Amino acid sequence: MTVLVPDDGAAGPSVWQDVTSAGPRTLDIILGLQWLQTATLAAAIVAARATLADPLPYPALWTIAGAYALWNAVATLHHRRQRPPPGRARVLLAAHLSVQACTLAGALYFTGGATSPFVSLFLLPIAIAALCLRLPAAVAVAALCAGWYTLLMFFYVPLAAQHGHATAGFSFHVVGMWLNFLISAGVILILLSWLSRLTRDQAARLAELQEQNLRHAHVIALGGVAAGAAHSLATPLSTVAILLDELAEDPGLDGGQRDAVATARSQVALTRERLDDVLGAVRLDHVRTHEARNLQQTVDRLVGNWRLLHPEMDLHLANALPARPCTLDASLSDSLTTLLDNAAEANRARDADRIDVRAGLDGDALVIEVEDRGGGPVPDMGSAPVESTKPGRAGAGLLIVQSNLYRLGGHLTFRAGDAGAVARLRLPLPAPGDGAAP
Repeated sequence: MTVLVPDDGAAGPSVWQDVTSAGPRTLDIILGLQWLQTATLAAAIVAARATLADPLPYPALWTIAGAYALWNAVATLHHRRQRPPPGRARVLLAAHLSVQACTLAGALYFTGGATSPFVSLFLLPIAIAALCLRLPAAVAVAALCAGWYTLLMFFYVPLAAQHGHATAGFSFHVVGMWLNFLISAGVILILLSWLSRLTRDQAARLAELQEQNLRHAHVIALGGVAAGAAHSLATPLSTVAILLDELAEDPGLDGGQRDAVATARSQVALTRERLDDVLGAVRLDHVRTHEARNLQQTVDRLVGNWRLLHPEMDLHLANALPARPCTLDASLSDSLTTLLDNAAEANRARDADRIDVRAGLDGDALVIEVEDRGGGPVPDMGSAPVESTKPGRAGAGLLIVQSNLYRLGGHLTFRAGDAGAVARLRLPLPAPGDGAAP
């Protein structure tokens, strides 16, 4: 059975995506920024004490700076001991931004409140929240900052130079600063949140395209190998066919031997036909890709051909398809053959022989289910290149099936059956009368 596993060579998320997705790297940056803010606050207190003539409430400011430093120390130790998962990282980031806003509000309360020229620093946590958090959390951080700003317009310790104007009410300048802050906060929140969401969506789309390119490159390489193998097998099969024809004319064969030779001749003829199809598709893919075929008869023929190559398997077909012509992709034959081969291999591992095939329509889509009795694990159909568990790594069939179905708008899924796995192939069909493939 072919098992899909991630390819270690696939490109991971970009640095920008990692930062804006509120992951561990984002917390590293935020913690570094908070230590810088702590150092800046301490330096500002020292500079104010050395240069300002009017005293400030230095004990209160040092208490705020010390509490912020203690928070940063605890957060840094916790982050180094345990790297949080993405969901918890978002909660921690929101908590850090809230503490930043509260620390700034405390410092501004003792240094003039909303009249301080540093009140616009509230925009910093808003910008980070809009860039790294989901919209509800970013709105919550913005509301916290706006609330602190509003409270600081009414409740604060005036600077000594402001005492003469304390009873004059709010100046037009202060109200204008407040309105400017609210407008700026709204613009930053909306714009950066929108840009961040676009960036994450684009990064996810690029990662998906990279996986598709890897898968298609793998399939193209396998196609080249298959074409070379088909050319190499053509001559030996012709030799075997000639020998079987001569052996069939041997008068010394008994009835059982003649039946065995006849079966071998049919199998060789079918194999040569399949090789001719492969080589013809390589030479003239644009002509042979789609053919108008009877739905019911096509599935009957494909299952019958496979049964001829595997007479030891007890194959049961329930074909509920309508007997109408439909444009089918030539890869359907390979896809169904691969699923039947995998079912037979799973059965052999458990000394079982029954395989059930169910074919029908689901709306406008062809649905074929293949159920084995192998009792093994259900394959995990991912989008990454395969790592085969077969000897010699020869089992890349499911990758090719998946790639062909993806190209045609279909998909392949697996589920657990009564005694094994059930492979479900779903392929959209063109509307009656359409001459193109889906």
